[in-house]
Amino acid sequence: MYEGNIAVTDSNAIAFLAMANHLQADDLKRRLSEYLSTQITRNNALFLLSKALEFDTPEIIDHCISVIARNFAHIVERNSVLSRASLHGSSSSQTPPSTSSIHIPPPVASPTP
Repeated sequence: MYEGNIAVTDSNAIAFLAMANHLQADDLKRRLSEYLSTQITRNNALFLLSKALEFDTPEIIDHCISVIARNFAHIVERNSVLSRASLHGSSSSQTPPSTSSIHIPPPVASPTP
């Protein structure tokens, strides 16, 4: 039986964030944003930034941008190595999920009167 508590981990936090966003559970979304903001590293910052943009979580976006800025050279080099490895058919067991692309939807045009 649900008692008002959930166990948030690195492996389920994004799924809970998606659920909270879908259900418009703002307090849960805020708490998940606080948790995820403490989990951002240079290895997951691009992935978490893409999720933060998808679910409109400014706190995570700000932290991701800060981590990316501080670690830009490492992130570029790491993604360059991963890209070269994938071009040559190599695979890496350390490849994070979806870290090389960020989808930002185009702005919605305002209707003209």
